[in-house]
Parts: sequence; C-alpha cells; structure tokens
Amino acid sequence: MVLSIHCELAVSLSGLSIPLIERETAGLFYFEKIVKNVPGLKIVFEHASTAEPINFIINECDENVMMGLAPHHMIKTYKDVFNEKGNAIDPANLCLPVLKLEKDVKAVRKAIVSKKSFFGPDDAGHPIASKLGTNNPAFGIFNPAPVALPTVAEVMEEEGVLTPELYKEFTLTRASNFYELPAPPEGDTITLVKKTWPVPERFKAQYDSCEMIPFRHGEEITWQVELQT
Repeated sequence: MVLSIHCELAVSLSGLSIPLIERETAGLFYFEKIVKNVPGLKIVFEHASTAEPINFIINECDENVMMGLAPHHMIKTYKDVFNEKGNAIDPANLCLPVLKLEKDVKAVRKAIVSKKSFFGPDDAGHPIASKLGTNNPAFGIFNPAPVALPTVAEVMEEEGVLTPELYKEFTLTRASNFYELPAPPEGDTITLVKKTWPVPERFKAQYDSCEMIPFRHGEEITWQVELQT
C-alpha cells in the first residue's frame, strides 16, 4: 500500500486562512508526524514544490518516503502567475500547490538527482472557459507528455545532469520500482531529440474536441518527443 498525499494545510488551528504560497510548508508538520508515527509505510509527497519539505524528505526520511516533482515547479515562480496583490495574472498556470519562490524552484531542480524523487507531471487540464474569462479560474495545469517530458530534459541539461540513464531513472524506473509496477512492454519507447519547436497556444482533445491551454504555451522548447512503437 502507498499513501499519496497532496500536503497542504489551508486553514490554521486558529481558523485563519493560510496564504496559498505558505500552505505546503504549513502541511509539513502533519506530514512529519505520519512519517514518524507509521514507520515503514510507503508514502509519496505529491508534487513537492517548496524547499522545506524537499529537504526534509532528502535528509530525514528513509527510502519508503518519496516525492513527485512536476515540470511547472521546475521553471516557473509565483510572480509568473500572481501580481503583488495576489490576483492571478496568468490563469493558465494557476495550480495547486501554487508556483513558489526562486529558492523553491532551485530546490526542485536540485532534487531531480535524488533517488527519493520521481517525475510527476500533475497533469490537470481544464477547458479554456474554466481558465479564462472567469473571476474564479480553475486550478490545474494542462501538462501533456509532449511538453512535460522535454521540459524535464531541458532542466536536467541546464543543471548539467542530463544523461540517458538518469533521465530514464527519474521519469520511469524510480516510480515504477516504488509502486512495484511491471516494466513497459519491450519495444515501447519514447525518444527525445534535440530539436526546437513552438508550443501551441491551444491543444484540442481528440475524444471530445475540448480545447485546453498547454503548459508553456507560446514558448519554444529545445527538446522534442518522438514516439516509437
């Protein structure tokens, strides 16, 4: 059994609302209690985005505790989504946990090499109408594989740690081993090529023609996925 936790505390013990950017750190207190009171339980700290829990997992936890890392937390910050008043200026990149500070982005990127982390894109797409033109935009980033996987390659390259072995370990084998999943069928592979391409402003879902705004829309990515089956 694996306990997967979205570890954010929204309301303090005194009943006060905790700011979005502080909720993951506030939830760490309870996460530590679970880790210490149920030793040996396999736990995943989903989409870790703040330096404090990342450092706790790397330095204080045994191998039964892992964390998922999402591409958007590797390259974007709070200022990319919110203005000084805390209002969303880019609803397309509004997510939970919210994007954090530069120090947290650095912690996420450095944690890729830790064997206590694995790729977790936290793909949560919403129709465009739920994101734009509303006073209450939905939380969640559309993070499809053709965008998420090359973004990880870019980050690893920028950090000077990109190798085929480490890339496969981070994006596949750490998670599959932790969850005790079978290996992919022989011959099913994903190939990354060094090729710059523009991320479109819209992706249309094949099953219902729903349009969504992909992560990094309008940007260029320097790696590209080629599927081989």
